[in-house]
Amino acid sequence: MHLHRIDCTTHHAFLQEARQDPVTGDVIKSGDTVVFCAACKSVFLQETWEYLGNTHCHQQETLPQIPTEKHLNIRSNAFDLYRYRMRFRCDIDKDIDNLRGWKTKTTIFKKTTEDKIKQKKENKKLFIKISFMILTVLNFVLFFLTLTFNIFLIEKIILINITFLTFLLYIYLTVFFTDKKKPTRELLTVIYPQEDERLIWLNNQEICLLEKSMYAHISMEGITQVLVSGYEDVKDTNITLEIAYKDEQQQAQTVKINIYLTFEDAKNVIDALKSWAKKTRVIIHAKKLPTFGRMGEKVSELLSYIYFLYNYRDAKFEFVED
Repeated sequence: MHLHRIDCTTHHAFLQEARQDPVTGDVIKSGDTVVFCAACKSVFLQETWEYLGNTHCHQQETLPQIPTEKHLNIRSNAFDLYRYRMRFRCDIDKDIDNLRGWKTKTTIFKKTTEDKIKQKKENKKLFIKISFMILTVLNFVLFFLTLTFNIFLIEKIILINITFLTFLLYIYLTVFFTDKKKPTRELLTVIYPQEDERLIWLNNQEICLLEKSMYAHISMEGITQVLVSGYEDVKDTNITLEIAYKDEQQQAQTVKINIYLTFEDAKNVIDALKSWAKKTRVIIHAKKLPTFGRMGEKVSELLSYIYFLYNYRDAKFEFVED
């Protein structure tokens, strides 16, 4: 874990950005010890990072250097998916191309880099298996010639084995280190939805929906209200966002998005909603949230986390009970 002690002289440019801890909402100031998530480059106070279990964006890597604004690689293109730090499967109550007021774009999806790397790994593993079979057969033939015809081939056998084994070791190490390789930018940004699959991408400022070859995007400035509740048929694991917004004619529109989440993912979504609440109304339907309880208990761990942010981290949530 890379810790950074913020200094008013050394890190003046960074302090000018007035970055905030995404969980506590505290503005980072001189004297704070912070950590930067290597995946999304969000900055966290050390105690917040430890509270999150030294994990964010499903990984534990941190940045060794403080990123400045010019290094953040933030683009104006709404469909640069690298800017969205969370991705989940979801259901939507209307077709993406019917989301009036959202920016849309049609894209032809190509085979992902991830698929290509996976195929290369499988090909290399198959090559190793076939090579071992060939080496075994070759050894058998050479030993047979040695014993049958009294031909002295021991040195050649040893040389051939060393050559083959060295080559196979190289192939094996290539596969091993490819497995350990961190995802590249291309792996993070290239998406290939399965048939009938819908995805939601979000961060602290925007939402992007994907369906087949269609993107739809909206920023917080275009949203008037978000109602957060649970999904009636699957109460223990799903969160529903009912988003109210205005279309091009300033007519009120709504879309309901049901997101499939684990408890840790749900906390990350709530952290994003905390930032949304600074710009738009975020209403929590307390009695309809997923419980995430154990052994069928009706105690909502998620609601406890929401109240923690509301009471101690100045989250601007609103609540309804009925």
